[in-house]
Amino acid sequence: MVAGLFTMGLGAFLFIPAARAASYPLFLTALMILAAGHYRALQVAANPYVAVLGPAETASSRLNLAQAFNSLGTTIGPYLGGALILTAVPLSMESVRQLSPEALQAYRIHEASSVKPAPTVVIGLTLFVLGIAIALFKTPGHATGGTSWNGSARKSVWKHRNLVLGTVGIFVYVGAEVAIGKFSDQLSQPAEHWKCFCPGCR
Repeated sequence: MVAGLFTMGLGAFLFIPAARAASYPLFLTALMILAAGHYRALQVAANPYVAVLGPAETASSRLNLAQAFNSLGTTIGPYLGGALILTAVPLSMESVRQLSPEALQAYRIHEASSVKPAPTVVIGLTLFVLGIAIALFKTPGHATGGTSWNGSARKSVWKHRNLVLGTVGIFVYVGAEVAIGKFSDQLSQPAEHWKCFCPGCR
């Protein structure tokens, strides 16, 4: 969890040089680092830890409660982030397509420079402080149920069937989650938008 929070903090700080350089690859790199820390902290480390903090019978309830806050942040995060970090009003896609190459480059630079550094610094510092706090405070462990860890625990992780299938499952799940979030807004488009996908509707 600590490594995941530090990774997220690093990704947040990288948005500052990305905005100053108006570099899309740097923005994309910062976003990928931030997302890698998010999934490492929440999906890989925090979820199993939440599951073992109490009785096994109520593990699913604790996980559902934890993921409820995750979903809440996913819902309100873009609105708060846009209001606090971005200052420029973006143009519509139709207006962007009509810009000349020189005007388009100027628009991109203007959009990148509209990123406020102060909220990004606050987010990054908060993530680092939270990671340090978790590292310094003694968190409760969990019992192993009398199982002794012997040399068999040193086997390759790929020999554990549940781990391999779980890796494939979470890969497919994240892909479906991102795809749904990306294209769900298309459902609100008028009928004329879908004519290019439906030859019979022309």
